[in-house]
Amino acid sequence: MERQLPYEISYNTVAYWRKVENGFLWSVFICSILLQTFQIDCLKHSLGSTECVINLLNILNYFSIIGYGILYIAVEIIMQPMVASERRKGFIDNSLGTKLLDKPILNYYDNDSIEQGPYKMLVNCYENCFFTYNIIKVMLPKMAIKNTILFGLLLIFAYHGIKDNVVAIPFLQLFLSSLFLIELIYHIAFFFRLKNLCDKFKQIFSTPKSTKNKTIQDAIYMVLEYETTLAYNKSPNSNSVYKKLNNKLTEEWSCIKQNYDIR
Repeated sequence: MERQLPYEISYNTVAYWRKVENGFLWSVFICSILLQTFQIDCLKHSLGSTECVINLLNILNYFSIIGYGILYIAVEIIMQPMVASERRKGFIDNSLGTKLLDKPILNYYDNDSIEQGPYKMLVNCYENCFFTYNIIKVMLPKMAIKNTILFGLLLIFAYHGIKDNVVAIPFLQLFLSSLFLIELIYHIAFFFRLKNLCDKFKQIFSTPKSTKNKTIQDAIYMVLEYETTLAYNKSPNSNSVYKKLNNKLTEEWSCIKQNYDIR
């Protein structure tokens, strides 16, 4: 059966505009470095052609800053919460049999054999957490290398700009470097919070099935913890990594279900 995800188009739309948003951020990053280089050259040699390049870079830089600011508000503050709300509705529909969305989610969760109710909600949340944790774990080394290098480069250029009394660009570079550093810190914190949640899920499912009330308590608590962790994260998952790992993680999830007798 083909997968049916009612909010998939919305997710793809957010992913597209997030790429554009990141494109503006990279443009600001590149322009700030080029401006620094050309301004130092212009101060030393007073070249007219260099001044023209600086003016063009300034225009592109301002355009990129405005574009990034507008898209950040549109994507991260407006669009992303709306899509996250649709995802939560789909999760509840699939787990408890409600109809909060116009269409049901089909062939997305690997738990169709489990009866709808609090226990299925707990299992679905574990599956979500397991996939998210492993995707973040794969992303972590590349994220750390990329953001550390960019953070260092921007600090170096900011130092040279301050030394040469060019004020605006160094402060912009310091701001950009802080963005890269903050993204890395959020990603690391997100990784450890997910790891802790996966350990809690293992603890829950490693014990014999408890009473109905205990299952409801565990389901509500773990769903709230997972959703809070997602809301805390500021570093989006990589869709390409998800596609690359999907088959492998699906097999591992099947082994986990068998190991913990999840059915």
